[in-house]
Amino acid sequence: MTAAERALLDVDIARYIEHLQHERQYSNHTLAAYRRDLTTFTASLDVGRWNAVRAAHVRSHVSALHRRGAATRSIQRALSCIRSFLAHLGRIGSVEANA
Repeated sequence: MTAAERALLDVDIARYIEHLQHERQYSNHTLAAYRRDLTTFTASLDVGRWNAVRAAHVRSHVSALHRRGAATRSIQRALSCIRSFLAHLGRIGSVEANA
């Protein structure tokens, strides 16, 4: 993934975090955790756009978290965060709903 592609993915993450902060009123701790989870997920990707993300990417990321010894609750939160983020992108038309 190029730096330009990574920057575009980061912009989408920032917009999502802003949405959670202002419209959903998530706590600062939750926002920080979601930002960290999405940034870590993005770093594990070998694709440069959200439309190219598949279930295999998510499974691979979750497996990597497990291998690193992440707590079960942290893995569950990361998975929930990724699902919510991709669903949000689907709702706003940035990706296909069940891609």
